Amino acid sequence: MSEENWMRVNVNLDVTPDILQAIVRCSKAIQGPGMRGKMDTADVLSMMVSKFLYEHDFQSYVSDTVNYPDIMTPLES
Repeated sequence: MSEENWMRVNVNLDVTPDILQAIVRCSKAIQGPGMRGKMDTADVLSMMVSKFLYEHDFQSYVSDTVNYPDIMTPLES
């Protein structure tokens, strides 16, 4: 994934506790003994979501208005 055309956007995500537990468990499993506790779970989550969006063509998904939720309403002037 080339980062030259990417920008960081801070968002709030709703995830289950199981997702966070899996990230912590897998991060600990792949880190060496000297790296224990050095990886921030939020940073790993950010990288995982970014990788997922890139690999699953999120650009096409957001370009189709059918995928926008019914709760979206136009901004009031």
